[in-house]
Amino acid sequence: MPKSPPLSFNAVPELEPVAEVFRAMLSDGHELGASLAVHRGGRQLLSAAGGWADTARTRPFSDRTLSRVFSAGKPIAALTALTAVADGRLTLDDPLVRWWPEYGTHGKEATTLRHVLSHRAGLPAYSNAADAADATDTADATDATDAAGTADGIDPLDHTALLADLVASPPIAPPGEVIAEHALTYGTLIDGLLAQAGAPDARTAAARLAALWRSGAAPGDSALELHFGVERNEHPRSPTSRSSTTPGSPATSPATTGGGCSTAPAATSTPRA
Repeated sequence: MPKSPPLSFNAVPELEPVAEVFRAMLSDGHELGASLAVHRGGRQLLSAAGGWADTARTRPFSDRTLSRVFSAGKPIAALTALTAVADGRLTLDDPLVRWWPEYGTHGKEATTLRHVLSHRAGLPAYSNAADAADATDTADATDATDAAGTADGIDPLDHTALLADLVASPPIAPPGEVIAEHALTYGTLIDGLLAQAGAPDARTAAARLAALWRSGAAPGDSALELHFGVERNEHPRSPTSRSSTTPGSPATSPATTGGGCSTAPAATSTPRA
């Protein structure tokens, strides 16, 4: 007989319906495990956690389980780049080749940080993946990104190889001309530029931001966390599956790459976005 998923939640009356939906998603098997927090005006209105942090259903999913939130990490990566601009290490409108000469290949010489931050750098995927769609507009570029993703033969954790792939790849369109979500390449491009400019990386910025959160946290929320890259000693707190139990839904390994990683009380944001 399947185990009933553990569940804890506390909500103000106006958010009780949200808590009930959360409970139902766990009870009917739509979600294996999850956590949720809602804050307004510095006050926590809802805190919920339940289900399992592993497919064997041996580890309860709690509000201290580290949750991978994928593209919610992009604003943190962008903030890191903008901090480097404010510090005078980078500019928004000078070509990236000013700091990263190797990047200026195949028509990418005029790419700026503004292009990267606004998803107009023309590299929404790795290893020329978008060529398959012959992308000429936003829709085509997005479809190509979704279809191709990362390059065959490149370890997604090999940051050096990912950077080399982006340096060697031609853009799908001249920089600035096409908006296409850089779903997988956004953080890699920013991180590569930050390194070339000698600026702090997103991991450092995430740690600083988490410290700011903690310093202004309400009582009971003093353990706010944000990670870009989860240290090995924290892996046991990561779920071994973040999939829905719906057939066909993919599972992902403990959060080590791709977006942001946080606990439920932070309710927002691991290495690259």
